[in-house]
Amino acid sequence: MRVCKTFEWEAAHKLVLDYTSPCNKLHGHRYVIEVELEGPVNKNGMVMDFSELKRRVNKCSFDHKFLNEYLQSLKRKGYNPTAENLVLWLHWQLMEQWKKSDPKIRRIRIYETRTSFAEEVW
Repeated sequence: MRVCKTFEWEAAHKLVLDYTSPCNKLHGHRYVIEVELEGPVNKNGMVMDFSELKRRVNKCSFDHKFLNEYLQSLKRKGYNPTAENLVLWLHWQLMEQWKKSDPKIRRIRIYETRTSFAEEVW
């Protein structure tokens, strides 16, 4: 069984690119984050309680952060805050909290705009 929870966070960043782009300038996004889990339905009839998933994901929140500085403060120096890197970073953060008995993190998708997202599927 698969379950998915969606989160919305506001954040700003500027990308460090080796070409000219509007993304080189400071700008913000309303990020939409989807975290999908897969596992058996437990005795309570759930894969994981949505409130528990929310608690864990919100511990990793980058809501209202300047991502360039925030990631550096977490020892991710030089980590270009692209949507792709944010997916990898969020997965890394969640795995710090995960137990072997927890359902598998199946997918993390981060929309940077309504029409553009990055995702990783495990």
